[in-house]
Amino acid sequence: FDALTSAALYHFLGEASGRRLKLIYRATRDGPSYGKFLGCVGDESELVFVLKKNAYVFGAYVSGRIKPPDDPTGENIYDCDVWHFSLSGHFKQ
Repeated sequence: FDALTSAALYHFLGEASGRRLKLIYRATRDGPSYGKFLGCVGDESELVFVLKKNAYVFGAYVSGRIKPPDDPTGENIYDCDVWHFSLSGHFKQ
């Protein structure tokens, strides 16, 4: 991300929570597979997902940890707080 987007993300998420943000997974660095993603994320919670597509930067916050289903083709439904956000490209300036 460029410096302006990174600063906006930190202001939006880091300062609000009083915590530092730490990059634990990046598809271009760690590999784009679900297995690589799970290996990097591990038991971490309070996850922030950020995606960039052209001029658009958006993402989601998940308060809990990722709990994969026993069957990799199945699903696992559990309670945690989730919210979505948009940082760039979706609104007129």
